[in-house]
Formats: sequence, structure tokens, C-alpha cells
Amino acid sequence: MKRRKFLSHAKMLAYFPMLPYLKPTSLLAASATVEELVEAAGTTGNERERYELLKQIAANPQYTAEANILVEIADRWANGLEKYWTTDDDLASSIEEEKGYLGGFFAVTSFPQGVFDFLQAGTLDVTSQLPEGFELPSENYPEQIDETSELYPIWAMYKGRMIVWSAVELGLADFYFSSANALLDVAYARFPDNPILQVYRGNDIPWVAQLNESKAPQWANQQRIVLNKLMDIIDFWITERQAPDGQFGGGWGDDVELWRRWIPILVGYDIDHVNAAMKKLANGLWNLERMKDGYTSIQSDVEHSAEDSSDTLAMMLLMNQSGDWSSKVDQIAALFRDNWSGINGEGHRQFKSTYFTANEVSSDEELGFQVNYHFRALQPILLNWHRGADLDYASIIELLDGIYAVTATEGQGKPAWIPPAAMKWPSGEFGGSFDWWNPDAQSGANRGTYAFPRYMESLFTTMAQAYAVTDDVRYKQVLEEMASIRMDQLAGVYSDTSTEGTIGWAAKKAGKNIVEAIEKLAAIGKPLNVDIPSQYSDYHKWVANDDFTELENYLDRQTRAFGYNRMMFMEEVRFTDRVDKFNKEYLGTLPGKDYETPNVNALYSMITGDPGTPFFFPLNKVRWQADPRDTAIRVKNRTDFLEIDLHNFQPSVQSIRMELVDAEEAYVEWESGHIQPISKHLHLHVSPDSSVSFKVLYEMPISAEAEDVEVTVYPNPFINSVNYIVSWKSEYEGEGRVEILNLQGKEVYRQPIQIKSGNNTVFGRWLVGTNKTALESVYVLRVMAGKERIASKKLIRN
Repeated sequence: MKRRKFLSHAKMLAYFPMLPYLKPTSLLAASATVEELVEAAGTTGNERERYELLKQIAANPQYTAEANILVEIADRWANGLEKYWTTDDDLASSIEEEKGYLGGFFAVTSFPQGVFDFLQAGTLDVTSQLPEGFELPSENYPEQIDETSELYPIWAMYKGRMIVWSAVELGLADFYFSSANALLDVAYARFPDNPILQVYRGNDIPWVAQLNESKAPQWANQQRIVLNKLMDIIDFWITERQAPDGQFGGGWGDDVELWRRWIPILVGYDIDHVNAAMKKLANGLWNLERMKDGYTSIQSDVEHSAEDSSDTLAMMLLMNQSGDWSSKVDQIAALFRDNWSGINGEGHRQFKSTYFTANEVSSDEELGFQVNYHFRALQPILLNWHRGADLDYASIIELLDGIYAVTATEGQGKPAWIPPAAMKWPSGEFGGSFDWWNPDAQSGANRGTYAFPRYMESLFTTMAQAYAVTDDVRYKQVLEEMASIRMDQLAGVYSDTSTEGTIGWAAKKAGKNIVEAIEKLAAIGKPLNVDIPSQYSDYHKWVANDDFTELENYLDRQTRAFGYNRMMFMEEVRFTDRVDKFNKEYLGTLPGKDYETPNVNALYSMITGDPGTPFFFPLNKVRWQADPRDTAIRVKNRTDFLEIDLHNFQPSVQSIRMELVDAEEAYVEWESGHIQPISKHLHLHVSPDSSVSFKVLYEMPISAEAEDVEVTVYPNPFINSVNYIVSWKSEYEGEGRVEILNLQGKEVYRQPIQIKSGNNTVFGRWLVGTNKTALESVYVLRVMAGKERIASKKLIRN
């Protein structure tokens, strides 16, 4: 079976019971003329009201036939959840799986008339691009109304919107938008006061956040605006679109993708009603019969078949939700090891096909490739590898070893240290019958689904995690070699960066995909020997350079990205995997229009301290129990400690809980210098419209010798002593000191030392009695150079 992206990837989102964009006007009296009813139906911004008005028009025998065409459309458009939602547990194909109540009724049945005519005439053959067994409709939906009819402009309004959303979903702008624009122009000329049509014709409606004045810093105010918009969107989809089984109206295949657009809230915050809604979606999906064996039973390309399991499990694991999620991860690990992969002709483990289910792997040779999208199927296994997940990772290492081997190899036109787009099964080859950078013609996809460097960031971040866990320098070498090639390309070393397959072209295409892996390793204290500062993300520029300028610019762009046309993030959306795409992908094509692209990744980093995304190598450090509408947070991840700034916008004290994600204890250093030990949680009570700043210090010894710190207590308090020894490696050379502080942050001991470049070891004894100080249970030892902490260690009384 060949799954193609033309219509099969038509993630059919559906339609929802639309909340009004404006308050509905009262329906006209029964005595209203047809002209008055048409005017009201075409002008209202409320879809349910339009539906009721069209039913009134249909009661007139002269207009019944045409009005009933519109009534059927309006009913699907306005009443999807109440009347057309289904559990969809009896589907046999991936295209059916992605039909939802929002747009599934038109996604592959409504075409621009010119395109439909070509399809029906056979002038345009797209049969190879459609799912197996799919048949083109005999009629173009919806049935057309005569252009001279008074109802035609309303028909054009619906048809134009269907075509726009189909194009946004399927990536068919070049074929669809001109036809949609012509229809919408007709509708807008007749109903210029319709607020929906106003937006479609480029008249933006500002989306203004109604927030109280605050004395917060600029970054906090900007972040607050974006978080409020994001919460508005999430709350809308939960309260107005979520079905009893957890679906959001786009069909399972698209609905499970929604969380990727909401990671600052879902992963950064612990919010009961949001947690419950996303858990409801995950449980609903896993309760389907087709998921009973641990993976979908619907055979499709790996990009899409993996979404059901990987998106839901990743979401639940990262949100730390209760449930039997770990056993499902175990199932996927077993399926990969025993069913989906094997040992190729080069002696390495690889996936056998791009098409597989829980119980079947396609034997079609044209589909027998391993591609980067296979990492999506492995995502639940990889998430907590570095956090000590109880899984056998031997098969993952075998897979990565094979990728290392082909990446290092030069041949078949591929430069050394450039990962190929695909590996052929069972030979393990990356060239010959296909170009190393474009296997799509042989792999059953089209339009570059698997072409280089699609989804390569997943490979690089997995290599980074493998190095972090195993210390195997081969995985580090892959990253360093690719980073060096990228540096050379940026420096102009390669004269040809446009010819496919050349090293300059590959470096230009894939160079940006390695940045996250570089920054992740830097964050855990295992930096590469090659760095590309010019390519840093906005978040990493702040961490590395103590310069927040780029993140301020980012926040400003995001306030504008979410600054217009609220309905296009909520009521008007027809495909849930395109929930934030309308302004940029459609309105941005209109003359004189330009829009910022919504991108919440850096916002997620600010809130959690994770440099990059959480999808394959999550390094999120904290999670917050707070109101994101009234809280702004920025977390600077300094590897062995965090610097946190927080603002409470509420007019009253806000109780906020910070949870450590990957540590059971730490120390909080307040601005006053006071150091407080904490366990898993820190409870804050922040004053009205106030900021608080603090550091979270981890117990991370510089070397094993630091574990030799000893504390000795004797009965006589005047001879009580603390013996210490601490070792570290330093780039600094000069004067320093050892300090011991009590829990109130008071310095109780200081010893000058001389720090040398390289390895250092300091030992000594603090005689408590000389300070006339009662011995407490916990102290903190610090090695300082000026104001900079070089090493620190907790001291606990024996």
C-alpha cells in the first residue's frame, strides 16, 4: 500500500459547534422577507444563527432546494460535536483515522472546480498519491448553487473557506488559493459587514489581551501576553471542542499533535483541568481496539502511524501523569527489537520498512527503508534514557551504531560525516538505486517526505543523548564532524551550496538541525569541542552571553504572532494540526500582508530551563503549579544551578509551587545570600504585583573526590570540627577562598586559598568552637573566586 501526502495526509479535521465570533443577533420574525433573511444569514458572525436563518429560508418553497444545500453545510459547520462526532474505532485506513467532525466532511471531497475537472477527466493523474482503495468522488462537494441565485454568495462563502482550509492542510496553496479568493471576493462584496469574511479578505481584527496594569519588567509583560493567548486557545479547545472520548474534532491522527503547540503550558505548568483534558485524549486513544497490541493496527507510513502512540505517550510522560504508560513504552521497545527491526547486510540493526503495524511489517521492497522519521516511533523509548529509564537500550545502541557507520562513510556521492536520508533494507546501503539525499521515489512517499534533511534534528538530539548516557565518543564525533562542516560552510569554504548532494549543499540544508544537540550537551556540562555561536538559539544566547536582547525580540514577535484574528486560532479552525497556521500560511499570501509565525519553543525553554524542545532529549528542570495567566517565569539553566526570575501579576499574594523534575533535593539561594535546602518542591508566596529572584543549586560534585567531604562532631562544642576536602578542575588561576555558610546564609568560616589552572584539591578543618557557634545539622561549603562560585558541597552533621 502506498500512502501519499496529497490527500491521504489530508488530516481531516472537522468542524465544531461554533461559538459566536460576535454576539448573535436575534432571529428575524416569521414575517421577514427572504431578502431580509438572506441579508441576516450572510452578515452574521455566528454560525449557529446562520444555520437557523437558512432553515427559515428553506421553508420558502421557492428557495427550498438551494437553501437545503446550504442548511446541510451549515449544520456540519455549526453542530459538529453535538451531531457528527463519532468514536471512529472501526476505521480501516489512515485517511479515515484522520477524519474528524470539524472538516472531515469536505477535506477530500471539495476541490476548486478547475482541479476537480482535471481529476475527473484524467488529465491530472493523482491515483498514486491517494491511499489504497480511495476513489475520487463523482461530484464536487458541495453541490453548486446557480451564480445568479440570491443564495450564491453564501454558498461561495462556505466553499471558499473549505478550499482555503483544505489548501492549508494539504499544502496545495498554488492550486487552491486563487480559486478560494475569487469565491470569497464574491461573498465579501455582498456581505461586507460579515466579520469572518472581513478577516478572510485581509481586514485583521486585533486580538487584545485585557490585562491589568503592572510594574513588572518588560520581558514579564510580554510573556504574560503570550501565555494568556495560549491559555485562551487551550481553554477554548477543552471547553468547546473536546468530545466525550477525548477527541478535539480533527480525528485522532491530528488531535494527538495538538500538544506540540502547547508545550509551555502542558510541560511547564501543572494545571488540573489541562492535565485532565490531555489525559482524557490519551486514554481515549489507547482505549481503541486498534491500539490493543501496543501500536496502531492501521498500516501507514511511519511519520503518521507513529503519531498515535508516540504523541500520547510522550505527552503523558513529560506531563508526569498517572497511568500505565511505562508498560506501553515497554511494548514499543519489544516491537522495535523483535518485529520492526533486524540485522542488515552490514551487520547493523535497522528498521525493515517505512510501513508497519503492531503485528505486520510491509514486505514491499519499495517501502523497505530506514529514515529519520523512524525516530518518531522510538520517541517514547528515548525520552527518559538519560534519566535512568528501566529499559534495555541495547537495540537502540545497535541502531545508532549502524547510523554512525553509514554517516562516517563516503561513497555513492555522499560526503563523509553527512547522514544519509535513508538506508535500504536489508542491504544497509544508502545509495545506488536512489540518490542518498532523496529516497522518496522508492519509499512510497512523495513531495520530499523523507528527503534530506527532513526530521534530522531527531537523529542529532538522539546522538547527543546517547553520548550523554554512554560517553561513547563515536556519537560525539558525528556531531562534531557535522558541526565542523557547518562552520566551514558558514565561513565560505564550499563554493557550491546549491547543487544537490554536494557537501556545501548538505551543510547549508542540515546545519541548523544540529544546533539543539549542541546546546543540549552544553547544558549538561558535556560540550562539543566545536561550537557555532552565530547559530545559537535565542535562549542559548541568553545563557551563554547573559544578553536577554534576542529573547526580548522573540517575545515581541510572539505577541504579534498571536496579536490578530483570534477566531483563526479557535472557532474557525478546521484542522487541529493547523491550529496556529492560518494567519501566516493563508492571509500572509494576500497582497501587502505579512505575519509572524507562532513558535512557542523558546517560551517553553524560558519556563522550564530546557534548551530546545522536549521531544527526544528533554532537559526540563522545573514544573510550576501556578496560574500562567498571572505569572511570568524565566529560568536560566547554568548546568549545575538555575537562575530564576518570577513575577506575580495578581493583585493578591499568589501561592506558587516549583517542582524539581530530575532531582530529589537541591538548595535555594535567595538574593539576600540565605541558602535553604529543599526537597522535591519549593513553596513560594509571592506578594501582589511583585518579582522574586533566586538560584537553585544542585549537589553536583566537580569530581569523585568531592564525595570525600567529612563532618565530625565531638561532645564538647568548643572542639567540634568540620573536616572537608573538595576537588575540581578550573580554568581560573589566582586568589580564592573556601567559605562555609549556615542555613541563614551567614558565613561562619573563611579560608583564603590559591587556585591554579587545572586540577585543584583543597582540604582543611573548621574548628567550630573558635567561632562560638552552635553546630547545626547542615552547612554549605563554597569555593569562590571573587563573586563566582567554582565549586560547592553540602556538609551534613554525622
